[in-house]
Amino acid sequence: MDVAEPIVSFINRDITRSEIVEADLDAFISKRHEARVKEEGHRPSEEALGLDEFVEDWTSNLEKDLG
Repeated sequence: MDVAEPIVSFINRDITRSEIVEADLDAFISKRHEARVKEEGHRPSEEALGLDEFVEDWTSNLEKDLG
């Protein structure tokens, strides 16, 4: 009996399953995103995460620290 064959078939099965799960998650995320955009309209990523304010605060604090 070839020991490598069961290992290879297990690995192939595992990869296939993870690819299916990844495709399902991608579809779910896309569907939720499309629904949100339809309800709320498009918003830039930076605005959604509040990065603009964070960068402004960080820059201001850095300038104060550097004097």
